[in-house]
Amino acid sequence: MLDAFLARLEVLADALRAGFAFGDARQTRRAPLLVCDTGRHIEVGSAAREAAEVLARTPGITQLPSGALVIEGDTLEARSAAIAYAEAALRQVHPAGGSSEALDLRALAAREASAPVFARMPRGLFRPLGAKTYAVRLTALLAQATNWAKVPHAALLPPDLEAPLFLFSQRSLKKRIGPGLWDSLAAGLVAAGETPEAALARECAEEAGLAFDQATLIALSSRSFVCPIPEGLLFEESFEYALRLAPDFRPRALDGEVAAFGAFSPVETLDLIERGLMMPEAAAAALAVLQKMTAEALQ
Repeated sequence: MLDAFLARLEVLADALRAGFAFGDARQTRRAPLLVCDTGRHIEVGSAAREAAEVLARTPGITQLPSGALVIEGDTLEARSAAIAYAEAALRQVHPAGGSSEALDLRALAAREASAPVFARMPRGLFRPLGAKTYAVRLTALLAQATNWAKVPHAALLPPDLEAPLFLFSQRSLKKRIGPGLWDSLAAGLVAAGETPEAALARECAEEAGLAFDQATLIALSSRSFVCPIPEGLLFEESFEYALRLAPDFRPRALDGEVAAFGAFSPVETLDLIERGLMMPEAAAAALAVLQKMTAEALQ
């Protein structure tokens, strides 16, 4: 049974890797969005044609002969002001632009949360301008099945290792993306000036009523996602974490974005992924945790 489980795990992990565009998935006819720092141009986004035409007419933004757009200014405040000046016009082109919450604008090539911030930009403009967002995601594990109505399937790991349950949240049916799909217990974007750990604590409180000791948090790797979406381009660096919770923990959704919670055994988690019932990003994170668990158990 263990060999069959490991084979399924590897197949699913490979399929998800192939399904995500981990490289440069930017569509053609997008204008690079640049800032000038210490005498060199740094790419921070790529604007679709309609958005590029708006930016080219915006004071504080210069279009080069190559078609690339440069956000002028030597300071974060000056560049942020130039983007703010264009915001109203950009929202005419992209009326579904979304939230005005500010996020940090960093280089597309950056992967660290400590990377330089060149401007602050409204969240709703990141996809239309192909800019990179930073996100956090928590894969939560319940130590055992005690008191849950659902009992996990037969143990898939060696008998001396207790297989935990995965605790997932089901996305609200009102969600524009992935309504009704199972997701990580908590996930969200890192706000301007916020660390990933602070963002995770905020999201956990809002989405699951969970407060945790930072010392118990297991930091995993970060993962880059790049793919075209209706709003423009999703370019994201996702910081993944895992946390073991007490068996009697009961999540509480406080922000109205969660329809339900569920606890699933490792086998049931693979079933969810195979049936397409999970958000791809959450599935990738859960598979990474499963791979880590099985590797450690078999040492």
